[in-house]
Amino acid sequence: MDSLTLQDLSQSIAILKQLKELTTNSNPWIPLWAAIAGGLIASIPNGVGAFLRGRSTRKSVTSALLIEIENITSVIKKRKFLHQLKETRNELIEINNQISKNHNDSETHPCFETATFTVTVSEDNFKIYKANLDKIGLIDRKTALKIVQFYSLIESIILDVKPEGALGMNGSVEDYTEVIMFLEDALKLAGELNIQTT
Repeated sequence: MDSLTLQDLSQSIAILKQLKELTTNSNPWIPLWAAIAGGLIASIPNGVGAFLRGRSTRKSVTSALLIEIENITSVIKKRKFLHQLKETRNELIEINNQISKNHNDSETHPCFETATFTVTVSEDNFKIYKANLDKIGLIDRKTALKIVQFYSLIESIILDVKPEGALGMNGSVEDYTEVIMFLEDALKLAGELNIQTT
């Protein structure tokens, strides 16, 4: 091997000094930016996974609730509850009109007729809705609002048709009118939700 000359040694020292300057005078922000970029790149799979899981959960919760709503409305229609309520209210109106015509005492109010209407409802109703109350916020606002309104109306109707409810304890024409209105609104919401998903 050739021996090193003073000139070769001096060139090697100059190159080493330049390399040292490159490594010691580097931008102090580079390690920080590298760490941030590395963290962001590492979080992309987690973020995408969370987004996809949330989207999947939203779809499955929405689908399950809409199926339960469809089932509830199917039972209401098959048992003709709306028709029965309207029929009972119309009979009451007819009877009460007759009572008003025959009442001739101007100092007392006529004693109007009332009628009972009860439905036996399971205590563990709305299983899917109750199991997913904590996930309602995942559903888009417009759909979630309709779903919550539907269940609120049906819950109110159930309270009224229980034996201790307004219709269960001799409902007046006004009581029947209110329940009919609630049931019509609930069925309309169910129809809108069904159209939204098809």
